[in-house]
Amino acid sequence: MAFHWVDFIDSPGRLTHGRVAWIRADERRWLGHASPEIPLHYNALLKYRVVPGTGDVAALWKSMAGDAKVEAYNCGGGAAYYIAKMFPYGDMRYDIGGLEHFARPTESALPLVQ
Repeated sequence: MAFHWVDFIDSPGRLTHGRVAWIRADERRWLGHASPEIPLHYNALLKYRVVPGTGDVAALWKSMAGDAKVEAYNCGGGAAYYIAKMFPYGDMRYDIGGLEHFARPTESALPLVQ
């Protein structure tokens, strides 16, 4: 697959005329005992100033890399799990970017643990 993440991530920014931030986890599972092989695919969370429709993002992805399942973020849904589930594996790859374009809240909603 001749696909580059940067090419994709620039497209939603052009679509919304704004910056995009992301965290992406690359997932691939090799054939193993009682586990089927899963080809390389990406699990990602995208942050926008102006949020495009999920169909628009899926169409951009499909035009560059094939089918995609794109859903609006749902707090308490499975997004964090899909991003983090490969972290324990040594060959896991991930990428984070664009967060510098979004201001951090001045106060945390969570208590500081010391």
